[in-house]
Amino acid sequence: MSLNITRRDIEEAHQFARDALNRAKGYKNSGEAVVGQLTQTLEVAAGAVAVGALSGRFGPLTIANSPVPLDLALGVAGHAMGFVGIAGRHAEHLHNFSDGVIAGYLTKLGVGFGAQMRTKAGLPVLAISGEDSYERPDIVGYQLPSNYQPQVGAAQPLTEAELMRMAQAIR
Repeated sequence: MSLNITRRDIEEAHQFARDALNRAKGYKNSGEAVVGQLTQTLEVAAGAVAVGALSGRFGPLTIANSPVPLDLALGVAGHAMGFVGIAGRHAEHLHNFSDGVIAGYLTKLGVGFGAQMRTKAGLPVLAISGEDSYERPDIVGYQLPSNYQPQVGAAQPLTEAELMRMAQAIR
């Protein structure tokens, strides 16, 4: 029994193997890009969550006797440390986290602007995280109106029983 393999068969097999290797390299590069983007997104989100958690725990993030908010200052300082080389090879990660910190600050600033716009339009202020936003000093840039009267029956946190009923209704 003899094998009848031609030069053309060998060249085709070689080309097939070369194409397969190139496809594999493409998948690897694509995977690295996806993981890189996911890492960046998670680092930015971590910075924003940190600002939200600290604001929720400690109220307004301020520097004593300074008009500069602490979260904004930390975000800018993080970028500065990345630019001057203090973070070394981790500068990109520090920039991403700092972007999130600044985004967290800007979100609070935007909420304050939106609350002012609602008040000027004569609309009731929406509850934020189950609280009356007039009573939230951590909303940057928002001033309590002089005619503010707390609303009776303002939004209250849900009880465990209410949460369970809502969860069962969805199922």
